[in-house]
Amino acid sequence: MQTAGAKRILIVSNDEALTKALPEFLTQSGYEPFTTSEIITASTEFERLHPHLVILDLGKETQHAMHFLETIRANPNRHMAQIPVLIGSENGNLLDISCALKLGAKEYFIKRSSLPADILKKAEKCFGDANGMTNVLSAKVLMVEDDKFLRELAIQKFTKEGMKTIAAMDGEQAVMLAEKELPDIILLDILLPGIDGFEALKRIRANAALLKTPVFMLSNFGQAEDIARAKELGVDQFLVKANYTLDEIVVMVRESLAKVKASPQRLSS
Repeated sequence: MQTAGAKRILIVSNDEALTKALPEFLTQSGYEPFTTSEIITASTEFERLHPHLVILDLGKETQHAMHFLETIRANPNRHMAQIPVLIGSENGNLLDISCALKLGAKEYFIKRSSLPADILKKAEKCFGDANGMTNVLSAKVLMVEDDKFLRELAIQKFTKEGMKTIAAMDGEQAVMLAEKELPDIILLDILLPGIDGFEALKRIRANAALLKTPVFMLSNFGQAEDIARAKELGVDQFLVKANYTLDEIVVMVRESLAKVKASPQRLSS
């Protein structure tokens, strides 16, 4: 049964199995589903409904579905552009799924092996991600990494998550940008050209404006003495790179920002 203020879910699919059983299940679970079988009219429905989530079936019109996903992410209304999209794939074509994720889809499910309850779990995960993103939409991340590949990969990931990302390639630049930009969180590598991460952290913490800024220190190793030194200098998290994926680090960053609950004056625009 739907409740007042139920989240609206737009289902875009011409698959009868998806457009009949799923809406009924979603309604019983307290959501307000809407369906359209025509990808051509999906954009109109999207603008009309302002849904909280889109379930997009890649189906037989994959290219059109990808284009629709692109139009969502390019929406001039920032809130609309951030609406989570859950994609459905018939057989789990990895190329199509990868393309959709790069275009901004939040999650995916395999239609032939997913029951309505499975799809709902994925949908609720998207809602959780969207709620977390709302808290950090205008957060500023300072990424300090001398490895160009890792630095650019991190910038792409954080930018995709809706955060403004600035980057430093060495310790001196990290301190300069931290003092100039006053980021909401800093990811700091230990091994850097010039001064290392420990010295950079020491100088950052010496600035009163950066005293409480969350700092995650990244290392290729996890020696006890390094961890102890980092904690003594005021690090919030010490992460051994091999133990975490970039996606996991993004989640930790978002959780840290949510705990800080920074005021609008603290968050950058």
